[in-house]
Amino acid sequence: MFNQVRHFELAIIFFVILLGGLLAHQLGYALRLNTAWHAVLFLALAPLLEEYVFRFHLQQWIADRFRAPRFALLASSIIFAMCHIPWIGWVAVGMLIPGLMLGLYWLRFRNLWWNVVLHSAMNAVLALTTWVLDDYFLIR
Repeated sequence: MFNQVRHFELAIIFFVILLGGLLAHQLGYALRLNTAWHAVLFLALAPLLEEYVFRFHLQQWIADRFRAPRFALLASSIIFAMCHIPWIGWVAVGMLIPGLMLGLYWLRFRNLWWNVVLHSAMNAVLALTTWVLDDYFLIR
């Protein structure tokens, strides 16, 4: 699976995740890893659970049920974003973009672990951005 992703594509993915973390921070997202439990939760458990529920089950079920992978991609991404509203409010609409990206990679590879790694990387970049810009440089 990873050998199917070219180095240039990995560089683009890394760049998009980095820019996404900076943009998310500017929109008001923050992810603080104050304890080891937070790190485990947000960098391992949440990505695993969310990708298992939203890609492996929901997106795949919708695609199989309606024979419409693009509709499944959009529907699961919207539901993914809506499920973040209780924690981060209206800016959860911005979660549609990472949801679409993760959904596209699910369509391409159908590999839960690839999606978990990407999701975890997105969370890690947001946590690092929060730490560097809010806590280290005291921006805000």
